[in-house]
Amino acid sequence: LHAGLVVAGSTRGVPTRRLLAARSPAEQRTLFEQEASQAQTLVAALQRCFAGSQELHLSPDDLEGLPDHLAKQWLRPLGSLGGWRSNSCRLTAGQTAVAQVLPHCRRPSTRARVFEAYYAQFAAAGVHEAALELLRTRQ
Repeated sequence: LHAGLVVAGSTRGVPTRRLLAARSPAEQRTLFEQEASQAQTLVAALQRCFAGSQELHLSPDDLEGLPDHLAKQWLRPLGSLGGWRSNSCRLTAGQTAVAQVLPHCRRPSTRARVFEAYYAQFAAAGVHEAALELLRTRQ
């Protein structure tokens, strides 16, 4: 193992657990610490995406088809900053918005905007890269 003739995850016939057991305790501890750190980074990125960071400015007509109790939650005026767009609302593209708006909204363009905004956050937050790094460490 130390000479590099056997590589964990790529050498056939030798279980990875047995190869990891052959490593020194310091090497194992380093791998486990690295895995824990990368898992924590991935979970933090996922939580940011689920909460939503991107705001969409929509009109009440864009949310046509939502039940009243959902419409009241999302139809919040912009206030003094809205100016001429006093009928607009702010929708944070998070997991709650996707779960509540997509099934009820009748406008395909609004559903597409919410869907794209939600899933674009995952690429921007580095979720894909964090997941790949964690998988590489686990191999």
